[in-house]
Amino acid sequence: MKDNIIYVLTMYLLLAIIFEQAFNLLFRWRWLNNLIKHKGIKTPLMIGVAIWIFFNYNLDIVAKITSIFNETDYKPLTEGMILSAVFLAGGSSSINKVLEMWKIRDLPARQAEIAHQNLMKTNPDLAKLNEINEISLQLKDQLENFTDANHSKTDSVKLITEINNYLK
Repeated sequence: MKDNIIYVLTMYLLLAIIFEQAFNLLFRWRWLNNLIKHKGIKTPLMIGVAIWIFFNYNLDIVAKITSIFNETDYKPLTEGMILSAVFLAGGSSSINKVLEMWKIRDLPARQAEIAHQNLMKTNPDLAKLNEINEISLQLKDQLENFTDANHSKTDSVKLITEINNYLK
């Protein structure tokens, strides 16, 4: 299982979330925030700690992924550990960007869907219009099939009239 790319990415995502949340808590601490405010030290500090973690645990995500794809033995390299650590310091957003690039996750589409659902919940009139629009699109498809099935245009017009009367 540890040679599965999904396992490796999931492990890395969990590591990134833990890392991100730990530093989020640390950087919200008022005393530390006042101490390092506007000194440009947050990112180098996060990268330094990430490098320490990767060297301490001998982790190299780049080598692990490469070994899975090339079907070779896992051999961590210094360069890979540093690159992995810098990537980890980017937090979970770095992982999301990779998943989006690989088409594993479509975050913008999911965000749009959530925004649409929230809009429908807060505006019942809009929700009703949306429902009518979906019904009309389904009926349009059915009507095209109905007309294509050698029915006359008169039959189609009658059907449209009935649908319009129903929607009123």
